[in-house]
Amino acid sequence: MCCHGPQVPLEARRAAGDLVLQRARGADGEEQPHLLEPGERALFRRLAMYLGGFDLEAVEAIATGDEVEDWEVLDLLDSLVDKSLVITSHSEAHGTRFRLLEPVRQYAQEKLAEQGESQAIARAHAEHYAGVVARLSPLTRGPDQMQAKRRLDLEYDNIRGAFDALLEIGDIERAADAYRGLLRWQ
Repeated sequence: MCCHGPQVPLEARRAAGDLVLQRARGADGEEQPHLLEPGERALFRRLAMYLGGFDLEAVEAIATGDEVEDWEVLDLLDSLVDKSLVITSHSEAHGTRFRLLEPVRQYAQEKLAEQGESQAIARAHAEHYAGVVARLSPLTRGPDQMQAKRRLDLEYDNIRGAFDALLEIGDIERAADAYRGLLRWQ
């Protein structure tokens, strides 16, 4: 058994994802707008940018904008957790982390694209994780190296996604900085 608990079979994860999607969609497959308030819908869409888990700091980096004010982020995130659209976990080492089941994330990505927000949110996500790499990379060679490396390992999927997004949007300089930071980490 893994330290993270028993592994859930793929079929069970898919069934859970389908059940959560049914809560956000009606029988006809269309979104049920009355189930989510406008701010909840906006935050839900934006969370699709995360690959794997994320923390509150990461949410705050991409959440605000049309339909979501700074002061609303925590309440909206809590509401999405209560509605089983966002899953939480907590550990001493990493604090509270959030994630979307993959089918739910894909649905949120569709909605993000429909709203024309994909590029702006990808940029905010990329800038946040480029900042994480810039902040933590120097620490990987000092007394805090184990903590910094654990955090970078934890954020690897998002860092990789941010790097790809920076290349895709043509921010080569920022992508190169992030890549150099990743080389120091390895």
